Amino acid sequence: MKISESWLSWLIMLLIVLAFSSVAKVYLSAQSELAVGDHFLNQSKPTRAVDHYIRAIKWHLPGLGTADEAANRIWSIAEQYEKRNFSEEALEIYRTLRGGFYSTRSFFTPGKDWISRCNEKIATLMAKAPATSPAIAKKPFEQRRAENLNRLERDRSPNVAWSIVSEAGFIGWVGCLVGLIIQGFNAKGQFRRRPAVLWSLAFVLFFAVWGFGLLGV
Repeated sequence: MKISESWLSWLIMLLIVLAFSSVAKVYLSAQSELAVGDHFLNQSKPTRAVDHYIRAIKWHLPGLGTADEAANRIWSIAEQYEKRNFSEEALEIYRTLRGGFYSTRSFFTPGKDWISRCNEKIATLMAKAPATSPAIAKKPFEQRRAENLNRLERDRSPNVAWSIVSEAGFIGWVGCLVGLIIQGFNAKGQFRRRPAVLWSLAFVLFFAVWGFGLLGV
């Protein structure tokens, strides 16, 4: 086997190990936060429990299911506050749950069903709250609720096209860096000028694309 092929094999193995390690890290961290949240909930400390459940949501990876588990627990806590007529506390928790999912979005938004349910609750509780001005006080409950819901449902997600450009740029400059390491030197460790220059120029190009993508998002 040639040295370049050996390097490529080791690189592929390294990437596979890193991928599995990353998934394991996310899953174990989310499970740990769920466990800590359950601990505080059993001690009748719902506020601290919610903090850790939100952290579990932020350790998000599609298909793991831990975000839904955490959201279910948070939702139950908020509903308990509602039943006890602690509307302000319930409203704050629904907002926190909604924000937890929004904090994990990139070119797609996870937990859309949860966000929609939170929007309904938030709009209702805000409409029931004492009016903050005479103009708002004159409006009927249903109108206030509809206006609140309309504001909450406005799409403020990142620009998908620029997100894709940013992702492509990131993958590109990382790939160019790997290419420079592998092909920029020969089997004896001597510097190869032509491939090194080409990979370096490509690196600069993709790095610039990545930067512009981040600005556009």
